[in-house]
Amino acid sequence: GSASIRRNWMPPMHIDTFLPRLKRMSRTGAGWTACCPAHQDSTPSLSITEGRDGRILVHCHAGCTTESVLYSLGLTMGKMFSDRGHIDSGNRTPSKQKKASLPQDLSTGTPLEYKTLGRLRNVSNEAVSILASRGLIGFGTFKGQQSWFVFDGSKRNVQARRMDGGKWESIGGKKAHTLRGYQSTWPIGTQEAKQYNAIALVEGGPDLLAAMHFALAEVKADRVAPVCITGSHPLPDDFVREIEGKRVRIFAHRDEAGKKAAYTRHRQLKSMGASADIFIFEGLIKRDGSQVQDLNDLTYLHPDQFESDRELWEIMP
Repeated sequence: GSASIRRNWMPPMHIDTFLPRLKRMSRTGAGWTACCPAHQDSTPSLSITEGRDGRILVHCHAGCTTESVLYSLGLTMGKMFSDRGHIDSGNRTPSKQKKASLPQDLSTGTPLEYKTLGRLRNVSNEAVSILASRGLIGFGTFKGQQSWFVFDGSKRNVQARRMDGGKWESIGGKKAHTLRGYQSTWPIGTQEAKQYNAIALVEGGPDLLAAMHFALAEVKADRVAPVCITGSHPLPDDFVREIEGKRVRIFAHRDEAGKKAAYTRHRQLKSMGASADIFIFEGLIKRDGSQVQDLNDLTYLHPDQFESDRELWEIMP
């Protein structure tokens, strides 16, 4: 079994080694305050104290998790803890917080799992494999079901889907479930996108897979970063600042909620000087005669339409 990690506890590290990593650090009566490295922090919101046994306790008053604080300092939960079965969400008091847990068997997956997921979502095995190698998807057991997970190195947002494509009947009947304690509004892949020139901003795990599928087909996998939003939320301001200077293409779901969200995100990006446009799936037909609703549906596009519409030959930014 896994050992539970107390909320906001960091592993043994001397306080004198930890504090110099922080910006605008100052001494308080109970410990120290500093700017939180996990978000754009103009007013120091990170509290640091030292426990009786010498361990360091950190708490971001803006809601960042301990893991995201570590990640932003060049540290990881994997390196710092031998068992990370439970991680904090950083939002509630220790006595009331129900810790969000990742599956004990969470892994980057096997060739068979890549093939199974690729067949389920009609994308190439290589697309699945690359996303796994970038740390954007993983595989494991959740609620007794073999599942695949969308997340990134910050672990600020983690969403689970069943490998058989079924619904989570026990938790609302949806196909996608954000694990408790995580930030469903945070775009997955933000940190990883920094080294790429362009961003394919998509909604949901299947579209994340499709974005890599098309990036490979267009020989753009080395310059385009898929970033996944797990809902119709506006973009967090922190995210918009993180991707400054990138070219962004927003892939809107065809329904009204999806298009409204896409236009809202486009306005946000343009208002902050970002280079952004929107890809809309109007008038596109799948092989079965139904309408294309999203980027993953585009993998089922009727071949006649693909041949007649040159804009579809290059959809990645």
